[in-house]
Amino acid sequence: MLELEPEPVCWRTFQSGSGVLTLKPDLLAVTADSETESHFFIEVDRGTEHLPAIRRKCDLYQRYYRDGSEERLRGLYPAVVWIAPDELRANAMREAIEKDRNLDTDLFTVITTEDALSTLAPYGPPTTTDSPRKEDHHP
Repeated sequence: MLELEPEPVCWRTFQSGSGVLTLKPDLLAVTADSETESHFFIEVDRGTEHLPAIRRKCDLYQRYYRDGSEERLRGLYPAVVWIAPDELRANAMREAIEKDRNLDTDLFTVITTEDALSTLAPYGPPTTTDSPRKEDHHP
């Protein structure tokens, strides 16, 4: 893990046609291996939010994306990952997002808690080509 911003540190305020808005992700995470770096806005769903509220939050992410603030700050826009408690809820969320014609579905990924690690840190185990020399080991 290279970077981890919990809330409220990861919250983003931006200007919109309707005034000042605040995007409130649950977490911003940056993971990496020696060749790849991945950036994520993470939303943890506990299955209690109504699907229209999920779509409204997606709309807010999309507005923030279009604003360009994050790209100016980081040079990219993090992937938005929704983590659902189970596959049934994940499917319902995916369907709700896909049905909203105003949303760019490419901005959003919905996964289950079971898939979180493989999605957020899709890297294999670290490999080393050099073994430590005996004289480099300090007790």
